[in-house]
Amino acid sequence: MAHRFPRLISEDDAADLVSTVYELLLAGDMRRLRTFDASRGSALSAWLRTIAVNAVYDHLRSVRRSPEMTGLDDALELVSPAPDPFEATFEHERRVLAIRLFDELSEKDQSFVVLYFGAELEPPAIASKLSISVNTVYSKKHKIQGRFESLLRLVTDREMDARTLAA
Repeated sequence: MAHRFPRLISEDDAADLVSTVYELLLAGDMRRLRTFDASRGSALSAWLRTIAVNAVYDHLRSVRRSPEMTGLDDALELVSPAPDPFEATFEHERRVLAIRLFDELSEKDQSFVVLYFGAELEPPAIASKLSISVNTVYSKKHKIQGRFESLLRLVTDREMDARTLAA
């Protein structure tokens, strides 16, 4: 009976259905087996077939009620409109770290960072606003980037040490 519905009943489901039929027959101190009466004019095989067919139809009804399922490979292709939690956490940590590093700079360097990286002004415009030469703008940029890199290494080393001590 299960082979009539190959799209709905897999081989594993068919094996489960056989077990279900055995369970139905043995449940309740073999109540179903005891109710068979040959004097009613039917063979034992026909009676067992009826129980098996009913079990298959019960399974098909339960499959029809449950939503259609796909494989796990299909889950990899799903796209969510929400941002990726890993990326959101990574961006948040970068923002917090940048604020911490920015706070460790002097006021002059903070003004420079705001003009160069925040407002994205050209070096000549920054030079005139801060009353410095254009060459100083370039050297200041490289110095601040170097400080950010060293502060970043220092902060990450501190956090790694703290995590190691906590573990």
